[in-house]
Amino acid sequence: MVSYMSLLMYGVGGIVVAGMALLVAFQEKLVYVPVLPGVTKSYQITPARLGLTYEDVWLRSSDGVKLHAWFIKLFPDCRGPTILFFQENAGSIFFIVLDYL
Repeated sequence: MVSYMSLLMYGVGGIVVAGMALLVAFQEKLVYVPVLPGVTKSYQITPARLGLTYEDVWLRSSDGVKLHAWFIKLFPDCRGPTILFFQENAGSIFFIVLDYL
C-alpha cells in the first residue's frame, strides 16, 4: 500500500517538473518582451513623433544577429562624437528616448 506522504511527494515532484518544462517552453516569451502591455506591435513609435530627425540604422553583431538602432543628432549640423547605447531586452527603444529628453 502506498502512503499518503509518498503520493504527496510524487504530486509535488510532478508539479515541479511540469513547471520547469513550461519555463523552458515559454522562456523566449517570458524573458524578451518587445512590446509593452497595451501597445500593439503594429503601432510604430519613432523619434519623429517627438519632432526629432533620425536615421534608421541596422547593425550586424559578430554572431550574425541583426540589430536595429536609431541615429539621432543633437542638432542638424552636429559633428561631435556619437554615443552608442544598448537598450535592455524589454519594451521599445522609443521609451528609452523619452527618458533622455
